[in-house]
Amino acid sequence: MMDTLDAPLILTIATLGSALVVAAGLGWIFLFGGRRPRKAIDGRGWHRADAVLSALAMGAVFLATTSSLALLAASPYDPLRLRAATRTAEPHVSAATTRHTATAVAPAIMPLGPKVTAAVLRDTASVVRILGDAPSCGRTQEGSGFVVAPHRVMTNAHVVAGVRWPRVQVDGRGPTLPARVVLFDPTLDVAILDVPNLSAPPLPLATSAQPAGTGAEAAGYPQNGPFRLAPAVVSSTIDDVTPARGTVGPSTQQVYQLAALIRPGNSGGPLITPTGQVIGVVFARSTQNRHVGYALTADQVAFAATSASSLSRRVSTGRCSTTS
Repeated sequence: MMDTLDAPLILTIATLGSALVVAAGLGWIFLFGGRRPRKAIDGRGWHRADAVLSALAMGAVFLATTSSLALLAASPYDPLRLRAATRTAEPHVSAATTRHTATAVAPAIMPLGPKVTAAVLRDTASVVRILGDAPSCGRTQEGSGFVVAPHRVMTNAHVVAGVRWPRVQVDGRGPTLPARVVLFDPTLDVAILDVPNLSAPPLPLATSAQPAGTGAEAAGYPQNGPFRLAPAVVSSTIDDVTPARGTVGPSTQQVYQLAALIRPGNSGGPLITPTGQVIGVVFARSTQNRHVGYALTADQVAFAATSASSLSRRVSTGRCSTTS
């Protein structure tokens, strides 16, 4: 979460500064605007009167401006909180209101160590790279995904937004496999791909929420490069509230805030614990702190994983993401 200065203090300082500038400006206008009448009358008494009146004018304007703007400085202000709202090809987390359901904070980045468990290594065979052309944006989008059912891959909706015919690459090298999107939920930011020629085994999803301090590895293909495991620690669980947009009402989803270095391209990749369970789906990184990332909890995507095998009809992926 971003650290914010106390808003009333900032607003008060800005108020006083603005009032002083306005007062000084009007005072100078009053002072120099009277030069022509002074020259016409040419009396010494007017010089003294000008000085007194200018000082009084500056003081009056300063007090009036300060008094009126001070009401604004005293008004209630709620500090902005982090939420995952930007669903783009390479999303960041911006500031907005959220409610924290767990506030225990884990240590800063705490890697699992140089030895990655056999269970994690086994799971990485089912983590794939996803590529696709988004004609409406005139670009190729890439991200990560993982197998959740036979011939079915889960990823983020923003990874395939605007992509008609995505391609899946196993191990990040070699030929790509044709795929089609059979589930696309931009509100939750989850998608399911049907990949008929994919033989990698499904990964197991966790069935319970993970406490703060849980260690894991964010698996994927950051920056469209080779496969990488990024150490991650669950810092807290957040209820992410997405505002209503158009005909879609507000929604709430549960996400993990992570102490992790999440890079573009990690989106859609699994968060794997040392036991080999997937506890979440990485989908964003913070705009304020490069060592903070976010993942949808396994519970949030369980419905998609459960129904994945029964999905076969290709669905629209809407328009591509236009911001980064």
